[in-house]
Amino acid sequence: MRPCWRPLLAARARAGAASAHGNRPHVTSPAMASSPSPPASTSRLFDLHHQLSFAETFSTSCSVRDESRPPDIGEEDGQASLGASEAISAAERALAFRSRPGVSAAAADRAVGEACDAYQAIKESPDGKAAEEEEGTDAFLRWLASRSVDRAAVASAAKEYSSLSSPDLSGGLEDRLRSALTPEYLWLFQRVGQLPGGVKFLVDLRADLIQAAKRTAAASVEESRTSLQELRSMNTQLRQLLSLWFSVGFLELEQVTWDSPCAMLQKVSDYEAVHPVRNWTDLKARVGAYRRCFVYTHRSMPGEPVVVLHVALKEEVPRAIASVVRHHRMVKRFSVEASYSSSSSATSPSSSSSPAGEDPSLCKAAIFYSITSTQTGLQGIELGTHLIKQAVRRLKEELPGLVHFSTLSPIPGFR
Repeated sequence: MRPCWRPLLAARARAGAASAHGNRPHVTSPAMASSPSPPASTSRLFDLHHQLSFAETFSTSCSVRDESRPPDIGEEDGQASLGASEAISAAERALAFRSRPGVSAAAADRAVGEACDAYQAIKESPDGKAAEEEEGTDAFLRWLASRSVDRAAVASAAKEYSSLSSPDLSGGLEDRLRSALTPEYLWLFQRVGQLPGGVKFLVDLRADLIQAAKRTAAASVEESRTSLQELRSMNTQLRQLLSLWFSVGFLELEQVTWDSPCAMLQKVSDYEAVHPVRNWTDLKARVGAYRRCFVYTHRSMPGEPVVVLHVALKEEVPRAIASVVRHHRMVKRFSVEASYSSSSSATSPSSSSSPAGEDPSLCKAAIFYSITSTQTGLQGIELGTHLIKQAVRRLKEELPGLVHFSTLSPIPGFR
Protein backbone atom coordinates (compact mmCIF):
# COMPACT_ATOMS: atom_id res chain seq x y z
CA MET A 1 0.00 0.00 0.00
CA ARG A 2 1.64 3.19 -1.14
CA PRO A 3 1.19 6.45 0.78
CA CYS A 4 -0.38 9.20 -1.26
CA TRP A 5 2.14 12.03 -1.12
CA ARG A 6 1.18 14.93 -3.40
CA PRO A 7 2.96 18.03 -2.04
CA LEU A 8 2.41 21.47 -3.46
CA LEU A 9 6.02 21.94 -4.50
CA ALA A 10 6.20 18.64 -6.40
CA ALA A 11 2.90 19.44 -8.14
CA ARG A 12 4.20 22.83 -9.22
CA ALA A 13 7.42 21.27 -10.49
CA ARG A 14 5.50 18.76 -12.57
CA ALA A 15 3.12 21.46 -13.80
CA GLY A 16 6.01 23.68 -14.80
CA ALA A 17 7.68 20.86 -16.72
CA ALA A 18 4.36 20.08 -18.39
CA SER A 19 3.90 23.69 -19.40
CA ALA A 20 7.35 23.68 -20.95
CA HIS A 21 6.67 20.53 -22.96
CA GLY A 22 3.04 21.32 -23.71
CA ASN A 23 1.80 17.76 -23.16
CA ARG A 24 0.31 17.80 -19.67
CA PRO A 25 -2.51 19.74 -18.02
CA HIS A 26 -1.48 22.64 -15.82
CA VAL A 27 -2.12 22.07 -12.10
CA THR A 28 -1.41 24.91 -9.73
CA SER A 29 -2.42 23.32 -6.43
CA PRO A 30 -3.49 19.91 -5.13
CA ALA A 31 -6.55 21.57 -3.66
CA MET A 32 -7.77 22.36 -7.19
CA ALA A 33 -7.44 18.74 -8.35
CA SER A 34 -10.60 16.67 -8.74
CA SER A 35 -9.25 13.65 -6.88
CA PRO A 36 -10.62 13.10 -3.35
CA SER A 37 -8.52 14.00 -0.35
CA PRO A 38 -6.63 11.12 1.33
CA PRO A 39 -7.59 10.00 4.82
CA ALA A 40 -6.16 11.87 7.78
CA SER A 41 -4.27 8.77 8.93
CA THR A 42 -2.26 8.55 5.70
CA SER A 43 1.41 9.47 6.11
CA ARG A 44 2.11 12.54 4.03
CA LEU A 45 4.97 14.96 3.61
CA PHE A 46 2.69 17.74 2.35
CA ASP A 47 2.04 19.23 5.80
CA LEU A 48 5.70 18.89 6.67
CA HIS A 49 6.72 21.17 3.79
CA HIS A 50 4.48 23.95 5.11
CA GLN A 51 5.78 23.50 8.66
CA LEU A 52 9.39 23.57 7.51
CA SER A 53 8.74 26.60 5.31
CA PHE A 54 7.27 28.40 8.32
CA ALA A 55 10.23 27.38 10.49
CA GLU A 56 12.73 28.42 7.83
CA THR A 57 11.22 31.92 7.74
CA PHE A 58 12.45 32.49 11.28
CA SER A 59 15.82 30.78 10.77
CA THR A 60 18.92 32.93 10.84
CA SER A 61 20.99 30.40 8.86
CA CYS A 62 21.50 30.61 5.14
CA SER A 63 18.91 28.55 3.29
CA VAL A 64 19.32 29.70 -0.32
CA ARG A 65 19.26 26.79 -2.75
CA ASP A 66 21.00 26.84 -6.08
CA GLU A 67 18.11 25.54 -8.22
CA SER A 68 19.74 26.73 -11.42
CA ARG A 69 22.46 24.10 -11.13
CA PRO A 70 21.81 21.27 -13.59
CA PRO A 71 21.58 17.78 -12.10
CA ASP A 72 24.48 15.40 -12.46
CA ILE A 73 22.84 12.89 -14.74
CA GLY A 74 24.78 10.13 -16.44
CA GLU A 75 24.35 8.95 -20.00
CA GLU A 76 21.91 6.19 -19.06
CA ASP A 77 19.98 8.42 -16.72
CA GLY A 78 19.66 11.02 -19.47
CA GLN A 79 17.47 8.55 -21.35
CA ALA A 80 15.14 8.13 -18.36
CA SER A 81 11.68 9.60 -18.14
CA LEU A 82 10.95 13.18 -17.15
CA GLY A 83 9.81 11.97 -13.71
CA ALA A 84 13.16 10.29 -13.06
CA SER A 85 14.99 13.46 -14.12
CA GLU A 86 12.94 15.52 -11.69
CA ALA A 87 13.63 13.04 -8.88
CA ILE A 88 17.35 13.07 -9.64
CA SER A 89 17.39 16.86 -9.65
CA ALA A 90 15.54 16.99 -6.31
CA ALA A 91 17.89 14.43 -4.75
CA GLU A 92 20.88 16.38 -6.05
CA ARG A 93 19.65 19.51 -4.28
CA ALA A 94 19.07 17.53 -1.08
CA LEU A 95 22.56 16.00 -1.15
CA ALA A 96 24.05 19.49 -1.51
CA PHE A 97 23.06 20.14 2.13
CA ARG A 98 25.43 17.37 3.25
CA SER A 99 28.43 19.64 2.72
CA ARG A 100 26.69 22.76 4.06
CA PRO A 101 26.48 22.33 7.85
CA GLY A 102 25.58 25.98 8.40
CA VAL A 103 22.20 25.62 6.67
CA SER A 104 19.15 25.17 8.88
CA ALA A 105 17.89 21.65 9.51
CA ALA A 106 14.42 22.76 8.41
CA ALA A 107 15.70 23.67 4.95
CA ALA A 108 17.54 20.35 4.64
CA ASP A 109 14.45 18.39 5.70
CA ARG A 110 12.34 20.27 3.20
CA ALA A 111 14.76 19.43 0.38
CA VAL A 112 14.86 15.78 1.42
CA GLY A 113 11.06 15.69 1.54
CA GLU A 114 10.89 17.11 -1.98
CA ALA A 115 13.22 14.36 -3.19
CA CYS A 116 10.98 11.71 -1.60
CA ASP A 117 7.89 13.18 -3.20
CA ALA A 118 9.56 13.39 -6.61
CA TYR A 119 10.51 9.71 -6.40
CA GLN A 120 7.02 8.78 -5.26
CA ALA A 121 5.62 10.62 -8.28
CA ILE A 122 7.48 8.20 -10.55
CA LYS A 123 5.59 5.29 -8.97
CA GLU A 124 2.21 6.97 -9.44
CA SER A 125 2.17 6.27 -13.16
CA PRO A 126 -1.22 5.43 -14.71
CA ASP A 127 -2.33 1.83 -15.14
CA GLY A 128 -0.74 0.06 -18.06
CA LYS A 129 2.55 1.95 -17.77
CA ALA A 130 4.40 -0.38 -15.42
CA ALA A 131 7.35 -0.56 -17.82
CA GLU A 132 7.79 3.23 -17.69
CA GLU A 133 7.58 3.12 -13.89
CA GLU A 134 10.30 0.47 -13.71
CA GLU A 135 12.46 2.42 -16.13
CA GLY A 136 12.09 5.58 -14.05
CA THR A 137 12.77 3.93 -10.68
CA ASP A 138 15.74 1.99 -12.07
CA ALA A 139 17.27 5.14 -13.55
CA PHE A 140 16.92 7.01 -10.27
CA LEU A 141 18.28 4.15 -8.16
CA ARG A 142 21.27 3.64 -10.46
CA TRP A 143 22.08 7.33 -10.19
CA LEU A 144 21.68 7.32 -6.41
CA ALA A 145 23.87 4.21 -6.07
CA SER A 146 26.60 6.00 -8.00
CA ARG A 147 26.71 8.67 -5.26
CA SER A 148 28.89 6.49 -3.10
CA VAL A 149 32.21 7.24 -1.39
CA ASP A 150 34.82 9.68 -2.64
CA ARG A 151 37.67 7.29 -3.43
CA ALA A 152 40.23 10.08 -3.67
CA ALA A 153 39.34 11.34 -0.18
CA VAL A 154 39.49 7.78 1.17
CA ALA A 155 42.91 7.18 -0.36
CA SER A 156 44.25 10.46 1.03
CA ALA A 157 42.93 9.83 4.54
CA ALA A 158 44.16 6.23 4.52
CA LYS A 159 47.64 7.29 3.43
CA GLU A 160 47.90 9.86 6.22
CA TYR A 161 46.53 7.38 8.76
CA SER A 162 49.02 4.67 7.80
CA SER A 163 51.95 7.11 8.11
CA LEU A 164 51.16 8.08 11.71
CA SER A 165 53.99 7.45 14.12
CA SER A 166 51.91 7.57 17.30
CA PRO A 167 48.41 6.17 17.98
CA ASP A 168 47.67 9.23 20.11
CA LEU A 169 47.46 11.36 16.95
CA SER A 170 44.95 9.12 15.17
CA GLY A 171 41.72 10.53 16.66
CA GLY A 172 41.02 13.20 14.09
CA LEU A 173 42.21 11.12 11.17
CA GLU A 174 40.01 8.21 12.18
CA ASP A 175 36.97 10.47 12.11
CA ARG A 176 38.05 11.83 8.75
CA LEU A 177 38.55 8.34 7.34
CA ARG A 178 35.23 7.17 8.73
CA SER A 179 33.48 10.15 7.16
CA ALA A 180 35.17 9.51 3.81
CA LEU A 181 34.03 5.88 3.87
CA THR A 182 30.40 6.89 4.42
CA PRO A 183 28.45 6.96 1.12
CA GLU A 184 26.60 10.14 0.26
CA TYR A 185 23.29 8.31 -0.08
CA LEU A 186 23.59 7.01 3.49
CA TRP A 187 23.30 10.59 4.74
CA LEU A 188 20.16 10.95 2.61
CA PHE A 189 18.66 7.74 4.04
CA GLN A 190 19.28 8.93 7.59
CA ARG A 191 17.55 12.25 6.90
CA VAL A 192 14.60 10.50 5.26
CA GLY A 193 14.20 8.30 8.33
CA GLN A 194 13.62 11.42 10.44
CA LEU A 195 10.61 12.53 8.39
CA PRO A 196 7.02 11.44 9.11
CA GLY A 197 6.45 8.27 7.11
CA GLY A 198 10.14 8.18 6.20
CA VAL A 199 10.84 4.71 7.62
CA LYS A 200 8.04 3.17 5.56
CA PHE A 201 9.34 5.07 2.52
CA LEU A 202 12.80 3.52 2.98
CA VAL A 203 11.32 0.04 3.40
CA ASP A 204 9.46 0.46 0.10
CA LEU A 205 12.55 1.98 -1.50
CA ARG A 206 14.60 -1.10 -0.62
CA ALA A 207 11.91 -3.30 -2.14
CA ASP A 208 12.30 -1.30 -5.36
CA LEU A 209 16.08 -1.56 -5.02
CA ILE A 210 15.96 -5.36 -4.79
CA GLN A 211 13.86 -5.56 -7.95
CA ALA A 212 16.09 -3.06 -9.77
CA ALA A 213 19.16 -5.16 -8.93
CA LYS A 214 17.44 -8.26 -10.31
CA ARG A 215 16.53 -6.53 -13.56
CA THR A 216 20.06 -5.13 -13.89
CA ALA A 217 21.57 -8.57 -13.29
CA ALA A 218 19.34 -10.03 -16.00
CA ALA A 219 20.53 -7.44 -18.53
CA SER A 220 23.33 -8.57 -20.83
CA VAL A 221 24.80 -5.09 -21.28
CA GLU A 222 28.46 -4.90 -20.30
CA GLU A 223 28.01 -1.46 -18.70
CA SER A 224 25.38 -2.87 -16.32
CA ARG A 225 28.03 -4.71 -14.28
CA THR A 226 29.22 -1.51 -12.63
CA SER A 227 25.64 -0.44 -11.91
CA LEU A 228 24.86 -3.86 -10.46
CA GLN A 229 27.80 -3.69 -8.08
CA GLU A 230 26.79 -0.20 -6.96
CA LEU A 231 23.16 -1.26 -6.47
CA ARG A 232 24.20 -4.25 -4.38
CA SER A 233 26.47 -2.06 -2.26
CA MET A 234 23.65 0.43 -1.63
CA ASN A 235 21.30 -2.44 -0.83
CA THR A 236 23.74 -3.67 1.83
CA GLN A 237 24.04 -0.22 3.38
CA LEU A 238 20.28 0.26 3.50
CA ARG A 239 19.69 -3.22 4.92
CA GLN A 240 22.16 -2.56 7.73
CA LEU A 241 20.47 0.75 8.51
CA LEU A 242 16.99 -0.83 8.59
CA SER A 243 18.25 -3.71 10.73
CA LEU A 244 19.15 -1.16 13.42
CA TRP A 245 15.76 0.56 13.24
CA PHE A 246 13.89 -2.77 13.24
CA SER A 247 15.68 -4.40 16.15
CA VAL A 248 13.44 -6.24 18.61
CA GLY A 249 13.55 -3.36 21.08
CA PHE A 250 11.71 -1.12 18.62
CA LEU A 251 9.05 -3.70 17.71
CA GLU A 252 5.78 -4.28 19.54
CA LEU A 253 4.07 -7.66 19.87
CA GLU A 254 0.31 -7.54 19.29
CA GLN A 255 -2.31 -10.27 19.30
CA VAL A 256 -4.89 -9.96 16.53
CA THR A 257 -8.42 -10.97 17.48
CA TRP A 258 -11.83 -10.54 15.90
CA ASP A 259 -12.14 -7.34 17.97
CA SER A 260 -9.02 -5.84 16.32
CA PRO A 261 -9.45 -2.97 13.84
CA CYS A 262 -10.89 -4.02 10.52
CA ALA A 263 -7.86 -2.58 8.69
CA MET A 264 -5.52 -4.84 10.65
CA LEU A 265 -7.67 -7.92 9.96
CA GLN A 266 -7.74 -7.08 6.27
CA LYS A 267 -3.97 -6.76 6.12
CA VAL A 268 -3.48 -10.06 7.97
CA SER A 269 -5.70 -11.68 5.34
CA ASP A 270 -4.02 -9.98 2.38
CA TYR A 271 -0.46 -10.66 3.52
CA GLU A 272 -0.96 -14.36 4.26
CA ALA A 273 1.44 -16.15 1.91
CA VAL A 274 1.64 -19.69 3.31
CA HIS A 275 -2.03 -20.69 3.59
CA PRO A 276 -4.22 -18.10 1.81
CA VAL A 277 -7.34 -16.97 3.67
CA ARG A 278 -10.48 -17.97 1.73
CA ASN A 279 -13.01 -15.54 3.18
CA TRP A 280 -14.00 -13.66 6.31
CA THR A 281 -15.38 -16.81 7.94
CA ASP A 282 -12.03 -18.49 7.45
CA LEU A 283 -10.26 -15.45 8.89
CA LYS A 284 -12.58 -15.40 11.89
CA ALA A 285 -11.72 -19.03 12.60
CA ARG A 286 -7.98 -18.29 12.42
CA VAL A 287 -8.22 -15.61 15.11
CA GLY A 288 -10.94 -17.41 17.10
CA ALA A 289 -11.03 -20.25 19.60
CA TYR A 290 -8.02 -22.57 19.73
CA ARG A 291 -6.19 -20.21 17.40
CA ARG A 292 -3.86 -17.28 18.00
CA CYS A 293 -2.49 -14.67 15.64
CA PHE A 294 0.47 -12.51 16.61
CA VAL A 295 2.05 -9.64 14.67
CA TYR A 296 5.06 -7.39 15.03
CA THR A 297 4.40 -3.67 14.51
CA HIS A 298 6.79 -0.73 14.40
CA ARG A 299 6.12 2.68 15.92
CA SER A 300 7.07 4.39 12.69
CA MET A 301 4.60 2.22 10.75
CA PRO A 302 1.44 2.22 12.92
CA GLY A 303 -1.25 -0.24 11.91
CA GLU A 304 1.10 -2.05 9.54
CA PRO A 305 2.01 -5.65 10.47
CA VAL A 306 5.69 -6.37 9.82
CA VAL A 307 5.56 -10.12 10.53
CA VAL A 308 2.44 -12.27 10.98
CA LEU A 309 2.43 -15.53 12.96
CA HIS A 310 -0.50 -17.99 13.11
CA VAL A 311 -0.73 -20.52 15.96
CA ALA A 312 -3.04 -23.51 16.41
CA LEU A 313 -3.74 -24.88 19.89
CA LYS A 314 -4.17 -28.66 19.88
CA GLU A 315 -4.27 -31.57 22.31
CA GLU A 316 -1.24 -33.09 20.63
CA VAL A 317 1.15 -32.37 17.80
CA PRO A 318 -0.75 -33.23 14.58
CA ARG A 319 0.69 -35.61 12.01
CA ALA A 320 -0.40 -33.52 8.99
CA ILE A 321 -0.93 -29.85 8.26
CA ALA A 322 -4.32 -30.56 6.68
CA SER A 323 -5.94 -30.99 10.09
CA VAL A 324 -4.83 -27.48 11.02
CA VAL A 325 -5.54 -25.37 7.95
CA ARG A 326 -8.68 -26.95 6.55
CA HIS A 327 -11.70 -24.67 6.34
CA HIS A 328 -13.35 -24.74 9.78
CA ARG A 329 -16.92 -23.74 10.51
CA MET A 330 -16.76 -25.52 13.84
CA VAL A 331 -13.51 -25.64 15.80
CA LYS A 332 -13.53 -27.85 18.90
CA ARG A 333 -17.30 -27.45 19.36
CA PHE A 334 -16.89 -23.67 19.16
CA SER A 335 -18.84 -21.80 16.47
CA VAL A 336 -16.85 -19.12 14.64
CA GLU A 337 -19.93 -16.93 14.97
CA ALA A 338 -19.50 -16.82 18.75
CA SER A 339 -18.23 -13.53 20.12
CA TYR A 340 -15.34 -12.92 22.45
CA SER A 341 -15.95 -12.56 26.14
CA SER A 342 -16.28 -9.00 27.32
CA SER A 343 -13.22 -9.39 29.52
CA SER A 344 -10.89 -10.31 26.67
CA SER A 345 -7.93 -8.06 25.96
CA ALA A 346 -5.62 -8.15 22.95
CA THR A 347 -2.87 -5.99 24.35
CA SER A 348 -2.27 -7.04 27.97
CA PRO A 349 -0.43 -10.36 28.39
CA SER A 350 -1.59 -10.66 32.00
CA SER A 351 -5.29 -10.60 31.17
CA SER A 352 -7.27 -13.41 29.58
CA SER A 353 -7.58 -13.05 25.81
CA SER A 354 -9.21 -16.45 25.27
CA PRO A 355 -12.45 -16.53 23.25
CA ALA A 356 -15.63 -17.59 25.01
CA GLY A 357 -16.17 -21.35 25.02
CA GLU A 358 -12.50 -22.31 24.79
CA ASP A 359 -11.41 -25.11 27.13
CA PRO A 360 -7.82 -24.51 28.34
CA SER A 361 -7.47 -28.18 29.33
CA LEU A 362 -7.57 -29.11 25.64
CA CYS A 363 -4.61 -26.84 24.84
CA LYS A 364 -1.52 -28.99 25.27
CA ALA A 365 0.43 -28.18 22.10
CA ALA A 366 1.04 -24.89 20.28
CA ILE A 367 1.60 -25.36 16.56
CA PHE A 368 3.22 -22.48 14.64
CA TYR A 369 1.86 -23.32 11.21
CA SER A 370 2.31 -20.07 9.29
CA ILE A 371 4.69 -17.14 9.49
CA THR A 372 4.83 -14.38 6.88
CA SER A 373 7.13 -11.39 6.45
CA THR A 374 4.94 -8.71 4.93
CA GLN A 375 7.61 -6.23 3.81
CA THR A 376 9.89 -7.10 0.90
CA GLY A 377 12.11 -4.20 1.94
CA LEU A 378 12.98 -6.03 5.19
CA GLN A 379 14.28 -9.07 3.36
CA GLY A 380 17.39 -10.47 5.03
CA ILE A 381 16.53 -9.03 8.46
CA GLU A 382 15.74 -11.81 10.95
CA LEU A 383 12.45 -11.08 12.69
CA GLY A 384 10.50 -14.35 12.57
CA THR A 385 12.62 -16.15 15.16
CA HIS A 386 12.22 -13.32 17.67
CA LEU A 387 8.45 -13.22 17.06
CA ILE A 388 8.13 -16.96 17.78
CA LYS A 389 10.14 -16.63 21.00
CA GLN A 390 7.97 -13.78 22.26
CA ALA A 391 4.81 -15.64 21.23
CA VAL A 392 5.93 -18.66 23.26
CA ARG A 393 6.34 -16.50 26.36
CA ARG A 394 2.92 -14.89 25.81
CA LEU A 395 1.22 -18.28 25.33
CA LYS A 396 2.83 -19.79 28.45
CA GLU A 397 1.57 -16.88 30.52
CA GLU A 398 -1.93 -17.30 29.14
CA LEU A 399 -2.03 -21.13 29.09
CA PRO A 400 0.33 -22.68 31.67
CA GLY A 401 -0.80 -26.15 30.56
CA LEU A 402 1.02 -25.91 27.24
CA VAL A 403 3.86 -28.45 27.12
CA HIS A 404 4.63 -28.81 23.40
CA PHE A 405 5.70 -26.11 20.95
CA SER A 406 6.19 -27.12 17.36
CA THR A 407 6.46 -25.64 13.87
CA LEU A 408 4.51 -27.23 11.05
CA SER A 409 5.41 -25.21 7.99
CA PRO A 410 6.02 -26.43 4.43
CA ILE A 411 9.61 -26.77 3.21
CA PRO A 412 10.14 -24.62 0.09
CA GLY A 413 10.80 -26.78 -2.96
CA PHE A 414 10.25 -30.07 -1.14
CA ARG A 415 7.80 -32.59 -2.65
